[in-house]
Amino acid sequence: MSVPVQAAGRTPSITIRLDETIPRVLVSIVGPASGQLVADTLSQGYLAQPEITYLDMLFDLTAYSGAVESRHVEVIVDAYLRGNHHPLHPCRTAFVSPDPFFKHWAAAMSFQFTGREHRAFASFEAAERFLDEPMAERAPFSAA
Repeated sequence: MSVPVQAAGRTPSITIRLDETIPRVLVSIVGPASGQLVADTLSQGYLAQPEITYLDMLFDLTAYSGAVESRHVEVIVDAYLRGNHHPLHPCRTAFVSPDPFFKHWAAAMSFQFTGREHRAFASFEAAERFLDEPMAERAPFSAA
């Protein structure tokens, strides 16, 4: 699924792709995509294909210049929880972002997406190491 939108001479885009060889969901957000566009796109993906809520996700935010706020995350969480009927499945989300403080935002999201652990990384290599741990060796994310 790809959503290109023209804004102020720059074209933001959000691409959601299933890598069936791993399996893993790859999300790329480029340009000044609004928080509402990000929320709508991810929510539509979860509702249209609820099985992706059980897969690890890798977000490429290296060329993203928009802003997602907590109200947008609430919309995404709602759609995610509607699709995920086994919230203790130990999935992970890795964000690759140049923002050194994004790790705090990612950590806070782990408390909203039941069972799913979120972390931010500066490189794809580090993010992939986090996601490559076999699912059978993981425990669902817990606040405890």
